[in-house]
Amino acid sequence: VKIYGVGSWIGDETSSGGEQEEEEGEGSSEGGTPIFSFFDDFKDGLSGWFLWGDSEGYSIEVDKKSGSPSPALHVYGNGENGALVGAAKTVQVDESAPYNLSFDYRVHAKQKKSPTLTLWLRIEDSQGNILVSDTICEIENSDSGWNSFSTTLPQTSGEITIIIYMEDVVTKYHQEFWLDN
Repeated sequence: VKIYGVGSWIGDETSSGGEQEEEEGEGSSEGGTPIFSFFDDFKDGLSGWFLWGDSEGYSIEVDKKSGSPSPALHVYGNGENGALVGAAKTVQVDESAPYNLSFDYRVHAKQKKSPTLTLWLRIEDSQGNILVSDTICEIENSDSGWNSFSTTLPQTSGEITIIIYMEDVVTKYHQEFWLDN
């Protein structure tokens, strides 16, 4: 999971969970303004991600066997019908440039005949105002396979919370998703 500023990804993709700022003049936007970026590859743990929502019956972990490539963040479990549950991370951004949020995901249910599974993205500012609300995927079968998602974030500065979540569509129905890159 990564946020990057204008231009191509400039972070060290071999490090994990780091929050980095560019040095002035080195791949930065006009005027040498530092651009905030982060890249979570989950090799060193959850990197500040936490379980979000109606989390009773759900867990969050680093799955060292799955990923694109592995490891990946993994949210899984059985909750109450209608529960919204997911993973969230709070980060600082700078209004100086537009940012892109990019990641790979997989949604899965352990039942072959599953109702529609949906994965959503929500980004909130520090006051809880919703800046972005988007559907990442909606599938009619039990496994989405690995896919990519990318979106441009609205220009803002300060603290934002990235929330990626699903709805538990049937009680006692094991549902899960993974995030990577």
